[in-house]
Amino acid sequence: MNPFQYGLVFDAGSSHTSLFVYQWPGEKENNTGMVSQMFSCNVKGPGISSYAKNPSKAGASLRDCLDAAMGVIPQPRQQESPVYLGATAGMRLLRMQNELAATQILEAVSETIQKYPSGGPSVEVAHPCYPKGYKELVQAASLSGNPCTKPLPSTASPSNVTLVGKGNFSLCREKFKAILNFSGCQDSSSCGFEGVYQPRVNGKFLAFSAYYYTFRFLNLTVTSPLATVERAIQVFCARTWEDLSTSYPREKPFHLKNYCGSANYILTLLLDGYGFRNDTWQNIAFKMQVRWSRGH
Repeated sequence: MNPFQYGLVFDAGSSHTSLFVYQWPGEKENNTGMVSQMFSCNVKGPGISSYAKNPSKAGASLRDCLDAAMGVIPQPRQQESPVYLGATAGMRLLRMQNELAATQILEAVSETIQKYPSGGPSVEVAHPCYPKGYKELVQAASLSGNPCTKPLPSTASPSNVTLVGKGNFSLCREKFKAILNFSGCQDSSSCGFEGVYQPRVNGKFLAFSAYYYTFRFLNLTVTSPLATVERAIQVFCARTWEDLSTSYPREKPFHLKNYCGSANYILTLLLDGYGFRNDTWQNIAFKMQVRWSRGH
């Protein structure tokens, strides 16, 4: 067995892109290894930020260098070799000018890389809380230690996982309920997290920080009936990624993709965890922040 491990790095500059292949000993002393460059390839054409009007070509432009890299990495190691892309000034400027185009370019690049052996076998996983049409390629290893992720079956050993958004409001709520674990409640109205007793909520409550920012984006900070809130979140979750990206060009994609999930998480916490109901929902005020200085 080849004693080396390999990694691929795309240096996506403003004027051109280069691919570098590195190798290091598989048996590392004290978790460190001497990394050496074994191959490089200059991608034909301009930098990937130049493909703003035709994002799919950004991905296609990388194929020749990826083919060449597969020729120098031993086949048994190709599936486990990670691929990284570092986009510099050109993409930063494009994101400021046209965030949607920048996102589409990175999606095209990810899609191209995913098809190569270096990406390893990949599986698609439906993500009910991401918008319909949204896709994100992640390394399977990054999910393995996540307490919210079920272990993959022993028959599956993908290197990559593609998260595919479904925009399913109801299923998203159900997944959060399962994660927060209300299974011990058995429909009891005085039961919360992990089956622990939860008294009926009384008085006024402030929901700030992430609660506020999520509901502000959804225009729900002014107290509305619970049914109105749930309906607004359901409608938002049903919108496609293309629609959201076009409607909110200034919103960072990282936040935009998560608003449906964040809103459902908040609903699950407040309704199922803390026991708010139709008659007590009006007692929640969504505020930007709470300061300690007044009570000093």
